[in-house]
Amino acid sequence: MARKWLFRTPVDFCRHPDDFPRYPDFLPDPDGLLASWFDAVEIQIRSALEWHCLDAWQVGPRTLDDSFWFCFPKGRGEAVIGDSQHLVHFNPGDLILIPEGTRHWIKLKDRPRTNLLVVHFHAALFGSIDFLDLLGFPFHVFRSPSAPFERISHELIREAMVQPPGWQRTTAAHILQLLLHLSRHHGSLFRSRGKGNARQELLRLLPSLKLVAREFSNPRLTVGDMAHAISVSEVHLRKLLHRLTGMSPVIFLQRHRIQHACLLLRTTPLSVKQVAEQCGFSDIPFFYRVFKQRTGRTPVIYRNVQKMRTHLNQEVLDGNWIIR
Repeated sequence: MARKWLFRTPVDFCRHPDDFPRYPDFLPDPDGLLASWFDAVEIQIRSALEWHCLDAWQVGPRTLDDSFWFCFPKGRGEAVIGDSQHLVHFNPGDLILIPEGTRHWIKLKDRPRTNLLVVHFHAALFGSIDFLDLLGFPFHVFRSPSAPFERISHELIREAMVQPPGWQRTTAAHILQLLLHLSRHHGSLFRSRGKGNARQELLRLLPSLKLVAREFSNPRLTVGDMAHAISVSEVHLRKLLHRLTGMSPVIFLQRHRIQHACLLLRTTPLSVKQVAEQCGFSDIPFFYRVFKQRTGRTPVIYRNVQKMRTHLNQEVLDGNWIIR
């Protein structure tokens, strides 16, 4: 087939859009809202590691406070993900994608000694709405010739280990690349998690969500302000937000603040008091109490655990650790 060209000037031309193949299984976006979500999603990597798995490796049942994916380049196994208790069988190179807070159990079945590629991350809209759960990302995706699962995982592991200048933005871009690949090549696998018409609910709540994202550091921000932003009562706001996120406005605001506090504790030397103030908490004991309720740890213990994980990453980089 002859190539088509678009002429812009007598000496400048470019390829015609119709000359490029379309994605065969993309996630529909008739109103453009999906594109705006991808533009607005905030992605932060937690860790990216390659483990050498020995015989009878398994993990779970458990739930985690972040999203992550597993990729076994050579391993076959099985998993139970979510509330359905449906057994998933995966093959070498498949992707197992677990949204935040999703119960799961995974094990290798044919007892190979293989490497495990695992990437932990947060992907959220307006700081608190889980992106994977909102869009209904698939739990299990089969390997294909064009699948970038292994390549992106290896690139993320290298970036997270070496941590060159700009590594956090690079890792966020790599994770977004994989999520976009799934939406373009595996759109038919996406499933709603039962939150109703998420598109319309999110569109209605948008001014309130933007207010929280913009003003969460203001300790005077109230649920009444959130309701006023969309011209509804606090009771109606509670119903709308609960249908979309499963959270009350108070919990949504607190979660947004605590997630930002976790980021500051991981990435800055600020004192706990300074972190609390920057996240909208004027009462330090109340900050401690809410932080422990949301994370299971005090701010000081949380920071120390993150330092230990950083040290573990360095040990893995030096080749001194193997998971059993």
